Amino acid sequence: MEMEEDLDNENFQDFQDSREDLWDLSSILQITCPHSLGYLALDAFGKYLSDLMVQLVTFPQHHEIEDFKNKYILHTTMRLAEMIQMTIPHSLSNEVTKKLLKSIDTTYEDMIPSVYEAWLDKIVPRIVDAVLHPSVTRIEYYQDQLHQSKSDCYNYRICRIIIQCCQKLLNLKVLRLQKKIFDIPYSFGASFQISDTLEEFSSDSCTDALLKSLSTNCKRLKVLNVQDSDVTDAGVEHIIQFKYLESVNIENTRITETGLSVILEKLWKIEITADNEISVSSHKLAITCFGCSCMESFHINLILNNCTNISSLTIAPLYEIDLSPLKNLKELTKLMVRYTRFDYVRELLEATGGQLEFLGLDHVDVDLDCIAQCCSSLTCLHLELEHYDPEYPKDLQLPEFPSVQCLSIQTCPDETEHLIFQFPNLTHLYVMNGRNSLFQKLIERDKLKKLEYIFWNIHFSEAVEVNLTEELAIITKVNHSSGKNSMYCVHI
Repeated sequence: MEMEEDLDNENFQDFQDSREDLWDLSSILQITCPHSLGYLALDAFGKYLSDLMVQLVTFPQHHEIEDFKNKYILHTTMRLAEMIQMTIPHSLSNEVTKKLLKSIDTTYEDMIPSVYEAWLDKIVPRIVDAVLHPSVTRIEYYQDQLHQSKSDCYNYRICRIIIQCCQKLLNLKVLRLQKKIFDIPYSFGASFQISDTLEEFSSDSCTDALLKSLSTNCKRLKVLNVQDSDVTDAGVEHIIQFKYLESVNIENTRITETGLSVILEKLWKIEITADNEISVSSHKLAITCFGCSCMESFHINLILNNCTNISSLTIAPLYEIDLSPLKNLKELTKLMVRYTRFDYVRELLEATGGQLEFLGLDHVDVDLDCIAQCCSSLTCLHLELEHYDPEYPKDLQLPEFPSVQCLSIQTCPDETEHLIFQFPNLTHLYVMNGRNSLFQKLIERDKLKKLEYIFWNIHFSEAVEVNLTEELAIITKVNHSSGKNSMYCVHI
């Protein structure tokens, strides 16, 4: 086995072949894990749904009477809905629904394209509608960009169908949908309406028209994330209508610096009442998390004047600007900075680093000594260092980060290995690019004795998730496209 090669699909197979103590968990994990009977029951239910889909899709091919086909399908899906509502407790509806939708989606993918595609598009919405338990409060198919897991690796082909059906859910509080890495398209449509119970909305397919609908119907919204969407300045007038927002993310949208100014001025506005008393808008007190692009110096002044209670800030400056004035944000504990030079971040870290719990630097040249010295309370560090070129010789000791328990790192493989072992108390590690040899060292916990979890991106379509106990490493290999898992176990 080539120890210096990157860990890719072929080398992961080499890793499997090289370990005599590696055994397949696919069939026995359900028996050895807690709640195994529940998992077995869900697996059986998922298989039943898959078989039912195949039966309903192929059934019309053998019957010519259109009315009979439609009545049979309608009757069957109505019985399915009744069975689900009578069987699944309300407290488990979110978890069970998500697993059943995945079973439907996997079958849907296997059957497209096929001669049954036309009927498939008629039948799947009815099955999805039946599976959506009325008590569901959360629909989440959205990738955590900083801390991924195997559940984030799955690309739902039926997002557009879920959107159609979720409009009936009267208790829905969280809706998070994303196109994911394969850009599987979906849209909400002009007539989309959701329950007024909604408190969190995240989507990279949001539009100005959808924001208008949300601002009218979902007045209790607390979290709005339209990152990577096509929302424009025209949508800003709808964003500022929400009265209870606590978190807003408009990164990488088509909102310009002008629209950003309006948001910073209006979301944290101070009003004069009829009695000439100063009334602080609920936004002034509520919004603590904010993310944006296109930031200029005058936007920093607006933040300092209007948004002093911010505890989490994500920014991507439009130009290289001095960020040091942000040191006046006394509540700031989480900071993500993208696409600038470290010189513009240094003074800010020197002043506020001691209060930061999370720091993210994305395409920012770094000074590790400065971070280590200034950020003594840091528990989570995210480094995406595409052009990182440390000034230190490889044999020179780098600073240690004893407080950091969670590290996400993306850089070239050599630099990944050079940096990782400077975090002796890591419990969670996310690696986007690394060597096969490093993977084996981490599995064996040669140096990082406290490591409990590893997420290792092999390439754009596959990843490996590792859960570590005192004696075992449970390894799950995930295919991003199909979501199919292979599970193995290694004695440490």
